[in-house]
Amino acid sequence: MTSERSSVTHETASGTPAPSWDPQSARTLWELIARRAAVAPDGTCLTLFGDTLTVGRLHATSLRYAGALAVHGLGPGDKVALILPTCQEFFFAFFGTLALGAVPVPLYPTLAPELKARIFRNAEARAVVTVDWFRDDVEAARAEAPEVRHYLTPDRLETGAPPPRLPEPREDDVCFLQYTSGSTAAPRGVVLTHANV
Repeated sequence: MTSERSSVTHETASGTPAPSWDPQSARTLWELIARRAAVAPDGTCLTLFGDTLTVGRLHATSLRYAGALAVHGLGPGDKVALILPTCQEFFFAFFGTLALGAVPVPLYPTLAPELKARIFRNAEARAVVTVDWFRDDVEAARAEAPEVRHYLTPDRLETGAPPPRLPEPREDDVCFLQYTSGSTAAPRGVVLTHANV
């Protein structure tokens, strides 16, 4: 069976066609975003609650998040738990973590503190990105998971400067760690590489 590659054309936020690009040529999820931002920064990445996020803004803001994470001593391979509602900041934190070569660990905000703590320990998370709305539960979980050294909020991450140099992840590097819902048993971590996604 042969694999056919096709170029993808998207519209920019203003409705004009963005230049063609080949998403299959990207080796990692971060490379996909970086290439798309270089080719069509005004292209729509997603629309959330009526607010359009361009790929250029996603890329630029994610780089600031990456820089702020690096200032806190985080780097390639470090696990960063993300406990955020459905919002643009989730995507900035997710892709900022990827840009740094660290591993995002997205978690449902509604998980009980003891489950959050168990996942923090199991994932060996070094930081958590969340909003103050969830602070009490997250702090209760951190009390049981001392390896989580940093409690970071989007407003602290948005002020970061992009890192001067980014790592070059490979296709077989871990892209993110997804935990199952835990509805019938304890949540289990599923490792997804860049090639998997």
